[in-house]
Amino acid sequence: MRVELFLSCLVLFSALSLNAAAVSSLKGLLSRSRPIPGLSGWNPQLNWADLEPSEGRFNFAVVDSALASRLPVRLRVWAGVYAPNWLKSKLGTVGVQNDQTNAKETMVPYWRSTVAAQYWSYYEKMQVALRAHIGESNPLIRGIQISGTMFVYSEPFLHQFKSAYTRQHVLASGWTAKRDKAAQIKCLDIHKKVWKKIPQLFAFNSYQYVKGNNVRMDPKYVKKFIKSLRSRFGKRAVIANHSIRETYIGLHKSKKSCYFYLKKKGPLYFQTATWDRIAKKGSRASNKQRHAALVKVINWAIAMGAEAVELPEGNNLTAKEIKAFTRKLKKN
Repeated sequence: MRVELFLSCLVLFSALSLNAAAVSSLKGLLSRSRPIPGLSGWNPQLNWADLEPSEGRFNFAVVDSALASRLPVRLRVWAGVYAPNWLKSKLGTVGVQNDQTNAKETMVPYWRSTVAAQYWSYYEKMQVALRAHIGESNPLIRGIQISGTMFVYSEPFLHQFKSAYTRQHVLASGWTAKRDKAAQIKCLDIHKKVWKKIPQLFAFNSYQYVKGNNVRMDPKYVKKFIKSLRSRFGKRAVIANHSIRETYIGLHKSKKSCYFYLKKKGPLYFQTATWDRIAKKGSRASNKQRHAALVKVINWAIAMGAEAVELPEGNNLTAKEIKAFTRKLKKN
């Protein structure tokens, strides 16, 4: 009886200790690609190709450089078209096209049954190596973004299917929504296996797929996937969304929008659109109009329950505004 009681207490103590040791998510206003004093932190992009330039040989100089800023960071490790060339050569590639720049690039078709096991093995080894290098006790590291199933952008549900070139090559390679969704879950499981304390971010959009000759968007899958994310990471799961802008305000009211399913699903984090896209008039907007749009967007994000907002480069927020917004975000 005493042994059983001791073991029960030990299990409870271990669980409480692990919970207490969990890293808190990053709150406040963040910068995009470089550290800016006065903000709460920043989100450096780390391309897998740079982290592992040759098989099994890692270069963490870019990670060390980011940490040298002494500001808290969330690390974005990008896969997709940013995977190493040696991996692409070894596993084969499929063509994809950036639907904004029209640039044609290549990526590993992780959904193929002949490729999947090897791809996820390499992806897990890369994550393990990153964890071994940075540990999980560094107070500056406040998040890891889950991007193993991304194509061109770090939002894994965006498949660039607006491009006929992408549709032709990706669908011909055997892509199906069923296979892709299974891969999305596989990626979550790898992150759960590797990362025990640091918050894990997933950037949501409505799930993009092809039905017949039509490109469709499924916002309801966001709700289902959030449950999958939460079941694996609990409060360490950070719900993210990128490129919010003035024209997005109010979209949360419609079930046809992913924002309907993101509201109050904290921890919640938003990235704003670039400075030339933040306002309704886009690049034709004046700096005054862009500033007004950015203020509206941040206030909308706060009302949605966001605890962090990433600012666009070149913004003209005042120190007073930054302080006020930071205070509001940290209250969420």
